[in-house]
Amino acid sequence: MKQSFKGQNVDWNEISDKVRQDGVIVFDTNVLLNLYRYNDKARDELIGLMKSYKSRLWMPYQVRLEFLDNCEAVKTWIHKGYKDW
Repeated sequence: MKQSFKGQNVDWNEISDKVRQDGVIVFDTNVLLNLYRYNDKARDELIGLMKSYKSRLWMPYQVRLEFLDNCEAVKTWIHKGYKDW
């Protein structure tokens, strides 16, 4: 039976380690837009992580498009939110 389902005998710890070491990192659009929403410390930490893994980062075209389409609205919303407080 094990021969029929060879994929079921996977060492997930080994795969997990490999992904953590060599995997490509793709951020969702909201992670990038949240750079405008985070406090200074959180923003600096995320940017630091991005810099340390820059060779493994990849931005799909759709994420770039959504970011560029929405970044001004997010900045305006944040500015207005602070102003109205």
